[in-house]
Amino acid sequence: MSAGTLTLTNNSAAVSGNETAFTTDLTVGDFIATTVGGITYTLPVKSVESATSLTLISKYTGPTQSGVAWSAVPRAAQNQITAALVAQTTEALRGLNSDKQNWQAVFSDSGDITVILPDGSSFTGPSWKKISDLLADIDLSGLQQIADQVSANAQQVATDRLDVDAKATQVAGDANTANQAATNAAAANTTAQQAKTDAVAANTAAQQAKTDAQTAAASINFNLTDVRNIIDAICPVGMMIHWPTATLPDDSTIGVKYLRLNGASFSKTLYPKLGAIYTSGVLPDMRGDTVRGYDDGRGVDQGRALLSEQLDAAPEISGSLVCRAMGSSGAEFGALTSATGAMVYSLISAGGVGVGAGASLTKMSQVSLAASLSNASYGRDGATEVRMRNMAWNMIVRAS
Repeated sequence: MSAGTLTLTNNSAAVSGNETAFTTDLTVGDFIATTVGGITYTLPVKSVESATSLTLISKYTGPTQSGVAWSAVPRAAQNQITAALVAQTTEALRGLNSDKQNWQAVFSDSGDITVILPDGSSFTGPSWKKISDLLADIDLSGLQQIADQVSANAQQVATDRLDVDAKATQVAGDANTANQAATNAAAANTTAQQAKTDAVAANTAAQQAKTDAQTAAASINFNLTDVRNIIDAICPVGMMIHWPTATLPDDSTIGVKYLRLNGASFSKTLYPKLGAIYTSGVLPDMRGDTVRGYDDGRGVDQGRALLSEQLDAAPEISGSLVCRAMGSSGAEFGALTSATGAMVYSLISAGGVGVGAGASLTKMSQVSLAASLSNASYGRDGATEVRMRNMAWNMIVRAS
C-alpha cells in the first residue's frame, strides 16, 4: 500500500489525499488501484497538482468514500499486465472452444472419435452413442432361453440315468457335460445381467454428463467481441507501450496488431483508428528517444504541443579566474591567485624566462578547464551526448 488515504467523490475526476505523497509516488499516466465497497477500481492519472491533490483521466463512477487505502501502479507495470491479460484471455478462449468440440463429438458422433486433452495429447475411442447402440443390441431374452433349455436337458439326463444302469458310465459322462454346459449358461446369464446393469449405469452417467455439459454451455456467454471490448478498454488503439522484447505481441485470432514507433508510414485505410490520431499517416520515431510528460499549464516545460519533439540540451559551464595586480615598480607579476567553478590553475616551472630589469620568472600559472567540477554529469563514462539515466525498451503502439 502507498502512504496516506484517499477521498473519492462520485462522478468527479478530482482526488484528494490525506498524508499522501502524490508528487513522489505518481507521474502522469500511472494508475491508482483501490477497493471501495468490495469492488476494485483501477484509475488512470491525468495530472498531479500537489502531494495531496491529483486529477483522473475519467470521472470516478463508484460511491463517494473517504479514508480509502490505495496503491500506486506504474504505467510500465500496467502495460505488462495488459499484454499478459490479452494472452491469457486468448488461451482460455481457445481451451473453451476445444472443450465444446470434444463434447459435441462425444454426444453426437455414432462411431469412433478423437478428442484433444488439456495437455495437447489426443485420445481415440468409441463415442457414448456408439456404446449405447452396442448395448442395445444384446439379446437378453435369447440368452435366457438357452439357459432354460440347458437346464431342462440336464434334468432329463438325470431321469434317464435311473432307467439305464448299464450305461451308467456313459450317462455320468453325459451328465457331467450337461452340468458344465448348465454352469457355463448360468455364468453367461450372470455376465449378461451384469452387462445390462453396467449398460444402464453407463447410459445414466452419459445422460447426466450431457445435461451437465448443456448447462455449462448455456451459462457461457463470452465471445471474441467481448474480448475485443475488454482490450479496447484497457489498451485503446493509439496507446504507446514499453515492450521488453523485439517480437511484438500481435494476435491474429482476435485482430490485435502492434507497430513499432520508428518513424515509418502506415496505411490509414488498414488502421483507421490509428489514422485518426496520427493524421499524417506517419508514426513518431521513438528509437533512442524518451518520453517527457506534457506540461499542460504547469509552467515547467512551456510552449510545447502534444507529440512535439525537443532536442537535447545541457546546463551552461561557467567559472572565473582571479589574477594578482601588477605594481607600477614592476615588482609584482600578474600571477593567478584563485579559480572557481569549472576553472583550475596550477604553478609550473618557467625555466628562468626573462621579464626585463634583470628579473626572470621561475613559475608560470597554468589554466585548465574541467567541466566535471561544475557538474559531475559532464565527462561521465566517456559520454558524447547529454543523457539521463535510462533503460532501453521497444516503443510500440497498438494499431488495431
